[in-house]
Amino acid sequence: MAVAAHNEDSIRRCIEVASKPVPKGPLEASLALCDGKHHLVGGLNPHTGVKDLLDGLTREIRGDPTTRILLGLFTPIFEPMQRGQATANMGEKTVVELVVETAAPENAADIANGLKTLKRNLALGSVLTLGMPFMKADSTKLMASFSRTMAGLEAKQKGRDLTLTLTLDSSMVAEKVIEAPKMMRAK
Repeated sequence: MAVAAHNEDSIRRCIEVASKPVPKGPLEASLALCDGKHHLVGGLNPHTGVKDLLDGLTREIRGDPTTRILLGLFTPIFEPMQRGQATANMGEKTVVELVVETAAPENAADIANGLKTLKRNLALGSVLTLGMPFMKADSTKLMASFSRTMAGLEAKQKGRDLTLTLTLDSSMVAEKVIEAPKMMRAK
């Protein structure tokens, strides 16, 4: 089990909750997926607000302009989220699926449109960052790689739910998993 949170209190709460029987609640569907065929399962109940989480992360990594830019792009997309769940399955291809539940169908449509804009901006941004003096070579490479990855993202809306599917070559995923700690240590 891995826990990602923006502060120590959130992590302590997760550990406390994990030690008790599974309660009824917004993450029940995500927890049920853990008994299935998926290699990875994640759930998100943004009761404290995704914006607060992203703002906290932004404060933590304020020295890296690329990460700040990427977090800034995602904030407006996920603000209307009520709940989300993600699965990942690995084989020859790695398929990551995120199902986002919003308060209303128009929120799901807004997220889908925001993702289209994000993909266009990332494609443009990966070209523009090549000439920016504050961008480190690794950051520019990361932005370009992220842009190529996001280009393969598909979004399907059904009512107030939005399903995002990303299919990746598993050898590329393995390469990035191995490369990530090296890039982190270099900073």
